[in-house]
Amino acid sequence: MFKHLFFWIFIVSGSFYYIDSRPVSHGPGIVAPKTPVQRKTVTVKSFEKNDCKIVPKAKFHIEARVLSKEWYFWDKQSDISPYDLVLGWGPMSDERNLSFMYIEQSDRFYSWKTTHPPLPRKEIISHSANMHMIPANDLIKDKLGKLRVGQVVRIDGYLADVDIDYSFTWATSLSRTDEGKGSSEIVWVKNFKVL
Repeated sequence: MFKHLFFWIFIVSGSFYYIDSRPVSHGPGIVAPKTPVQRKTVTVKSFEKNDCKIVPKAKFHIEARVLSKEWYFWDKQSDISPYDLVLGWGPMSDERNLSFMYIEQSDRFYSWKTTHPPLPRKEIISHSANMHMIPANDLIKDKLGKLRVGQVVRIDGYLADVDIDYSFTWATSLSRTDEGKGSSEIVWVKNFKVL
């Protein structure tokens, strides 16, 4: 009796998890056509969160497709930035191109592989990025946690450097064309919406 009950609870909860977390498909075509907007700002003063000093470097707005999402809970940065998103816009939001690519996140980095490159390397780099998300409040943190690969999101906030425990500085990229170490954006997420 209990074995059967446990089995059905497992099946039902697994089904709900799958439905709630499966990737979203849009079919062929660009679903996030706009280029991210970055404006230099020096008017916003630094502020504190979770024993960290946030130093805004630029206003930032992006509408992009979620290519991958990773939850972090073990590293020094996870208290302030529990989620990294790989976001794609322009040709990197088109399922025709993404279907040829395998996207992976590990240790706060993003990498991609393909056997048949759908785009020039330079275009892939300039239309996708790994972004460390710092939610401004618990509501945004919960929304980030429920986010599914394939969804299109709108994010407003700041690109920011972070002084963690005043012993380690985590610096944001201010470019969409860089790659390798230091090329990820650190985003203070002030407003967040799934489109």
